This record gives sequence, C-alpha cells and structure tokens, in this order.
Amino acid sequence: INERDKLNQTPLRWACERGQEDVVEYLIEQDADIDLCDTWGIYPVAIAMEYGHEEIVTSLLARGAECRSLSLNSNTPLHFAASMGSQSIVKHLVNAGCDPLSQNSSGLTPVMEAILGDWPETVALLLAANSEAGQIRDRLGRTCIHFA
Repeated sequence: INERDKLNQTPLRWACERGQEDVVEYLIEQDADIDLCDTWGIYPVAIAMEYGHEEIVTSLLARGAECRSLSLNSNTPLHFAASMGSQSIVKHLVNAGCDPLSQNSSGLTPVMEAILGDWPETVALLLAANSEAGQIRDRLGRTCIHFA
C-alpha cells in the first residue's frame, strides 16, 4: 500500500493530487502512511493543498498529517492555503501547528501570500494567529505593508 514509483510517489500521494477522496480514505483504511514524502520532500497533505483539495487536507490533518512540509520553493501547506484564501484550511493548519511566520525561498510568509491573492479575511485570520507576521521581511526587505 506504501509502494513507491521511481519518484518515490505513493498511491496516496497520487490520490491526493487528483482529489480522489474515496481513494484517499480507502488507502488510509488500509494503513497507508500519510507522511511519506516523494523525491522532492513533498508530503501528501502539501500536494492536496497545492491542488485545492480541501476535504482531503482536512481529512489528513484530522489524522495527524505533517503540516510543516515544504514544496520545492519552500512553500508550506499554509502558504498554499493562504494564497487561495482558504480560511477553513488556514484555521485547521494553524491549529495543527503550522507556523504563520514561515518563509518560502523568496522570503514570503503566508500573510504576504494572502495579501498578494487579495484575501483580506485570510490576512486578518493569519495576523490574529500571530501579530508578528506583519513585521517579517522577505528577501528584498519588504514587509506586508509593501504588498498591501
């Protein structure tokens, strides 16, 4: 059930990318490891969030999935959720321990991603989770106010 292809991608990872909720549930019931990453270090929960499959993200987080994983450009699932304005997932991720202060390879935080996506409610939610998020600078020295 945890068999990997040449890129270390498991059936669960593929089902998360494709949004196949029933397959994800079946694989988990069959004891698929929800925290096996692929060749690039990307976890199933991050793939599901990147592709906008919120129900799968919620299901994986409820089962204790790793939420601090990074994509190739160091985005966390929280970066993806913030950039898409997914308030319910942002709440789940913050409650699961995802860091609102995390920075990707460009130095952008989830708050900056939410600002760039024009999601004011998500921005407010992230700032309420950690007010310091507005003070962090990206690699070019910009804070959230530069993006607003």
